[in-house]
Amino acid sequence: MGTGVWRGFTFVVLIMGILLRPFGLPAAELQKVVISSTAGASVGLLTELAKQYRLDEQQGLSLEIRYFDPAKAEEAIFFKQVHVGPFAPISAARANLRGAPVRIFAPLLWLMVSVVTSVEAPVRGIEELKGKRLGMYHRITGTYTASAIIWKARGLDLEKEYRLIIGAPPVVMGLLEKREVEAAVLSEPFVTRMLVTRRFREAARLNDLWREATGQPMLMIGLAAHQEWLAANPKAAAGLVRMFRETIARVHRTPEVIDEFRRFLNIRSEPEAQLFKERLPVVFPAVWDDATVANARLLVQRAVELGQLERMPADEIFVQIR
Repeated sequence: MGTGVWRGFTFVVLIMGILLRPFGLPAAELQKVVISSTAGASVGLLTELAKQYRLDEQQGLSLEIRYFDPAKAEEAIFFKQVHVGPFAPISAARANLRGAPVRIFAPLLWLMVSVVTSVEAPVRGIEELKGKRLGMYHRITGTYTASAIIWKARGLDLEKEYRLIIGAPPVVMGLLEKREVEAAVLSEPFVTRMLVTRRFREAARLNDLWREATGQPMLMIGLAAHQEWLAANPKAAAGLVRMFRETIARVHRTPEVIDEFRRFLNIRSEPEAQLFKERLPVVFPAVWDDATVANARLLVQRAVELGQLERMPADEIFVQIR
């Protein structure tokens, strides 16, 4: 190959390389951020979408996603196995009371948890399940902590008045399918997965119960990191906020994007896909403004009033990064 031809070939390759990375920085200039996420679940959809559409690179970041079940995802943050990841507000408050300065700096999920039972069961509310076997996620999860608060607000004791069977989401779903529990507390997308079979129904939506008590929706999961990481990486933190804002906006604008992640979400039929597109977008918060932060703070305050937390953390655990 002649020198001129070789130079022309090299030039074309370089141009193609630039075109194939249209929005991001060169790989060497991207800041690596290790994030915990949940496989096959709502937060996992956001991280997968951000990575597939290279929304991380648009913010100068390179996400390294590590998947866990919901309980382990929070533990990965607490023990600094990852830089950032999903965390429940009450869990963040407890972490701060134990001396771990975890901060929530972006919203990820409104409360999207339901009590699911079989269609033939006579259950019409959580009060009717007292003394019965109830499938529940691990106690560190946002699903459990939100449930405990709502039960307490209605004068019920989740631990003492119910026969809890604890497990990861697939385990809890299996218990309900095999009728080894009378009902199960499930989050999305697992609720939708059960409903599409037409063998199960929602006996209660926990966000509706919280709205009855407070007039507001409940922030279930936020994006969290230790304060020291946020202080050392302000540009990366701001980039993550923008990345998740754009990711959520895409789901809101075009729910059909969920079709691209059927395998990840284990969607197995057209009716199931349609139900996902109807139900899933609304669980993602659009903004992290003063009102949303006040909403999250109210949850922690109510947890203290109801005896679920010993006191409010001394430091602010909800932060806004501009």
